[in-house]
Amino acid sequence: MYRVCDEKELLNIVLRDVGKAAENEAARAQMAALSIGTIRWLITIDEIIKSRYRGKFRKMRAIAKNALRVAVYQLVFAPETPQSAVINHATGGVKRRLSSNEAGIVNAVLRNLAREIPSSSSELSVQQRIASLVNNPSLSVQYSHPQWLVDKWLATFGQEVTVSLLAANQTQPHFGVRPNPLVAKPSDVLATLSAAGVSHRPSVCRDIVLVDRVSDILDSELFVEGALSIQDPGAGLVVQLLQPEEGSTVIDVCSAPGGKSIAAAQYMNNTGNISAWDVSEGRLQRVREAAARLHATCIQTEVHDGTTPLQTSADVVLLDAPCSGTGTISRKPDVKYSKSADTLVDLVALQRNLLHQASQWVKPGGVLLYSTCSIEPEENTENVAWFLSTHQEFELVDPAGRIPNDTIKGSCLQTIPGIHDCDGAFAARMQKKL
Repeated sequence: MYRVCDEKELLNIVLRDVGKAAENEAARAQMAALSIGTIRWLITIDEIIKSRYRGKFRKMRAIAKNALRVAVYQLVFAPETPQSAVINHATGGVKRRLSSNEAGIVNAVLRNLAREIPSSSSELSVQQRIASLVNNPSLSVQYSHPQWLVDKWLATFGQEVTVSLLAANQTQPHFGVRPNPLVAKPSDVLATLSAAGVSHRPSVCRDIVLVDRVSDILDSELFVEGALSIQDPGAGLVVQLLQPEEGSTVIDVCSAPGGKSIAAAQYMNNTGNISAWDVSEGRLQRVREAAARLHATCIQTEVHDGTTPLQTSADVVLLDAPCSGTGTISRKPDVKYSKSADTLVDLVALQRNLLHQASQWVKPGGVLLYSTCSIEPEENTENVAWFLSTHQEFELVDPAGRIPNDTIKGSCLQTIPGIHDCDGAFAARMQKKL
């Protein structure tokens, strides 16, 4: 918690590091669940604590503050854990690491909160539990999102969609499974999953099915053999919109961790060539490892900064640009705390730089596909409008027939959590005139 809340490190990296030190898989899973849940509800949790702590919460030492946060998460949002066990664990930890005085404060706050929680709490919805403990009716507190982001979404999407979006972001995400046609028939892969007791259902992306527990997949022989991969349907729709033809030359400008390059290789049946670029050799190693496991032999990696000119060209250029990631908050809850309005300004400047450079590598008649995992207009439709006005050799291609109609908005792909059962994703397919 300290590394994420105070040092502002990425949650997925912290969980990876801490998970290596866990005694066993069960301990690792519990640690991850508590960390993700606490971060997901951090603003709400802090509001609950502040209204019950007489001192200045911001001045409380980090160890005590974070112990309180995790314990409040367990008491309010994971009430299946006995209250006494939660309180004793938090208090004992603070006493060992700090002092008896600070442990006493933590104990008092938690015991007072526990007395306010009804014995039937587990039967209440999350929002009912919050309403019984928090007087602040703001959407920011009720759904644990920064106020600036809530205000922005209300202005962009309106009240109904924003509430649905906030609620979706606060739920455990589903996981997308993509059968690999380079290894086996997708129907055979799905039949094997069913026979193993792994239930699945269709998603908004025709190439991906949804499962509830990713551990069922990662532990399977199918995963080890490369017969399937994990990919959110939103990301899958980006490649479905792209649909590179067999024998194409493709440049994936910002390719790591490689999911879209590999999906493109599947569409191309391992023919042609995909040049997977990234600025980091370490990140490209992940691309190579994934490509090897999934038998995507037409992928070659190269360290290259997409903002830097290079003499090359391709039939298809995919620019999955660095972005705010606001479409992935249910999966990466720390995203909502690490971004700001100023962050968006900087990202848009980078995205436009990348778009301009990527356009130079597209052959006449070729395709430039721009995508993000953001739901912000500045990073999406406004960037596309800017690009088409300043690069009139390109035109926007109607995506109808390539992706579902309910994912099309303004001739672009756009999915919104709460409306679509997937992450938020955006993509625009643009063609260079002959």
